[in-house]
Amino acid sequence: AIVAESIAAGDVAIVDGPAGTTVIPGWQLFPASAVREGGEGTVVGFDRRFQGEETLVSAIRALRIGDMPQVVFVHAEDRSLLRDRDDGLEVAGVANALRTARFEVTEWIPGRTDRPAVDPRRRTVWFISPPLQRSGLEYDENEQALLDASTALIAEGEPVLLTVARSMLPLVGKPDPWSAVAASLGVEVDTGRVVFEWVPDGGEGASVRTWQAIDRHPESTKAPGGEVLDALRGKRFFVSHATPILVDESMDGSAVVLSAIRPNPLRWIEDDWRGDGVRIERMPSDGRFEEAVPVAVAVERFGIDGLQRLMVVGAGGWALSALVNEAGSLGGDRLVLANPGNRELAISGVAWLAGLDELVATASSGREVARFGGVTDAARTGWGFGLFVVLALGPLLLGTIVWSARRATT
Repeated sequence: AIVAESIAAGDVAIVDGPAGTTVIPGWQLFPASAVREGGEGTVVGFDRRFQGEETLVSAIRALRIGDMPQVVFVHAEDRSLLRDRDDGLEVAGVANALRTARFEVTEWIPGRTDRPAVDPRRRTVWFISPPLQRSGLEYDENEQALLDASTALIAEGEPVLLTVARSMLPLVGKPDPWSAVAASLGVEVDTGRVVFEWVPDGGEGASVRTWQAIDRHPESTKAPGGEVLDALRGKRFFVSHATPILVDESMDGSAVVLSAIRPNPLRWIEDDWRGDGVRIERMPSDGRFEEAVPVAVAVERFGIDGLQRLMVVGAGGWALSALVNEAGSLGGDRLVLANPGNRELAISGVAWLAGLDELVATASSGREVARFGGVTDAARTGWGFGLFVVLALGPLLLGTIVWSARRATT
């Protein structure tokens, strides 16, 4: 009956298998971004973000697995974060991607709505987002409820994807409860400090950059969580106001750094980030770091009920649609995701936390354009210098040869 009603409603794709049948509406195969109005009517444009094949694969996978995991977005906003907004200050992009992958998606606002009931037939993953804005130093009752809920979920052994943002409390000498919310699993976040970068503008002036676009991730590992690291390979991960993550390596279990900011002579860890560096007139002489600063980690350690999985990201806003859905043009109707690593970390991270390691690294959204791997900084510098020399001296040398040849024949 459901199949018949779906066919009657419009174009659909039907996936049939031994475990059952599922129906995919046509709008999921051809999203609005892949459809344009042409001279001959509505046509499907060539769009690098077309995810029809991923939708079909997800449907087949869901039939094979059965009950797909549930993802609960936990936040403290006074509105839903699952609805699209023009400014992109929501997580609808990630939520829609998870729905496309056949995950069940809902949200929970502690203190305002009831905690969603857990279905014993499916695993539940908790996706915790920090407040988008804070009105003062002290946390209001909504954020305190979110903090208490986060602490309880981790203490209960639930799989959690935790995002922790910077805080003003350490700047005034007060401890930040968010920094130690995952301390029981050996993970703390230095919320009082932020990674800055000094960016010369070509003249005598310069500015402070508060964001980082991470293209190179740590080396692959066979430890639990390494699957997510492989999924991020070659995909840019964009973070703003990144805070360092500290991992206690002495605890039993494994901890994998998924993304880290590499050392650079122009980068440092700022203790007083108020004003986003507007008052900084010259690059500080201290604060530089010699080792990569982790900003996303995955840990699997022993909790109250055995092994427990946790992911922590030290950058508020990395999962917002404004970053996840940001796209650049390749010309014509061709688009490419600007920050495919943000989307990949969310989807593959949820799959890993749910214990479905085989679902990690199956998304294709970040592979629209082939990316080079294994190119060192020295090779990149050498090629850049070589191209500069060729482009600058090549025409001059060619002109000299032509001039000499013509002069020799006259």
